[in-house]
Amino acid sequence: MKKIVLISGFLVIILLVIADFVFFGIEKSRFAKKYETYKFFNPNQIFHFVKDVPHSVVKTDKNRSFIKNSEKSILLLGCSYTFGSNLEANQSFSYYLSNLTGRTVYNLAVEGGGIQQALYLTDDKDFSNKYKNVDLIIYTFISDHINRNNRFLNSSVFSPVCNFRMVKHGDKYVKANEWYAFPSKFFLFRYFLDGVVAIKNSDKFYQENCDSFVDMVNHTKRNLKKNYPDAKFVFLFFQTDKSVDLTKNFDKDIYVLSTNDFEEIDLTRPEYRHGEDWHPTEKVWQDLVPVLKSRLNKIGIVL
Repeated sequence: MKKIVLISGFLVIILLVIADFVFFGIEKSRFAKKYETYKFFNPNQIFHFVKDVPHSVVKTDKNRSFIKNSEKSILLLGCSYTFGSNLEANQSFSYYLSNLTGRTVYNLAVEGGGIQQALYLTDDKDFSNKYKNVDLIIYTFISDHINRNNRFLNSSVFSPVCNFRMVKHGDKYVKANEWYAFPSKFFLFRYFLDGVVAIKNSDKFYQENCDSFVDMVNHTKRNLKKNYPDAKFVFLFFQTDKSVDLTKNFDKDIYVLSTNDFEEIDLTRPEYRHGEDWHPTEKVWQDLVPVLKSRLNKIGIVL
């Protein structure tokens, strides 16, 4: 009997492994087929498959920072929109901002990331030595950043390389134990984690996610305030992502701007996105950065 149980268990494991590779291959093919018609698609972008996900912020080989001999610098935080996915470095937000202002622009945005990655990166005792003379910080927000507070659980083969979570211990945030990293390497396990994420990102938990997001924004700003006491922190709503409830508990010294209020810019225009993909095109930054500079000037932030 014991022998039968062992053989049965072994066979089940073998079948699960086979199923895992079969479904993995199917999803990989579907992903490639979905994006092959996009002009910006690069087959080398298929590196997010779960077997290669390190579950931590990793350095990218694409340098989106522009270092100049300027007395004051600008720091950018956010996700792939700010980073400049689907663009060359000299087509990005940081390039146009540096080109217009003549300032050094440090682009610390993380593809697939959000406030958790910003908080993690800025909680560095040596931060001000790495990024000098920062006078302005801009965090660019899209609505999915709220959901990403829980997406550390998502083990999809397309989950981002920044897949981890910050948790609060007392009045400080620390990187959570990565218990999910090993089981999420198994493709079939993703469905369980995706189900957990769907629940956590449901309407029932929406306000809780918003409160957590706001608290992380405030902590990120405070981390930077310690390093750059005179720097201004700007929270920029991108697209139609503006919520009064989200900003009401921001620290009072956070400046809030929204592209909704930029009458000159309509981000729904076809030339401002890559087909069905809403990531900004170069045209967005060509048009938006001068308007942003003007709006910053109106609220007393002169570049």
